[in-house]
Amino acid sequence: MVTVWYLFHSGVAVETDEHFLLFDYWTHRPGGQLCDGYVDPAELLSKGKTVVIFVSHRHHDHYNPVILEWKRKYPEIVLVLSNDITVPPQSGVALIGPGESTVQGGVIVRALASNDEGVAFFIRSGDFRIFHAGDLGW
Repeated sequence: MVTVWYLFHSGVAVETDEHFLLFDYWTHRPGGQLCDGYVDPAELLSKGKTVVIFVSHRHHDHYNPVILEWKRKYPEIVLVLSNDITVPPQSGVALIGPGESTVQGGVIVRALASNDEGVAFFIRSGDFRIFHAGDLGW
């Protein structure tokens, strides 16, 4: 079973049997709840699933640096970021560009070129295939 939440603009959260996948989370309200379009990382981790956060590119309406604070507080969170985002090298953080693939947090990730900025993501998680287009431009 898959459950999907819309998180404003291009932001989407996807829960599968084993994973919680978060795409292009940019708006944040501390204490906000998923059902209202906001993420509390402790809420995600409380489900006992691997949390993987994807960011398609560096623009403020697709990327909120708060996820780096989450990563510091909860090192088990995995980040898969477009390679146009500058972050210090660290465990559990992968930078990926168009045409590249990686396995992170137990999901297979392939980055494709976006039609605007950064990357789109094709994800394999168990029996599920998920595509997040990233920035669709105009």
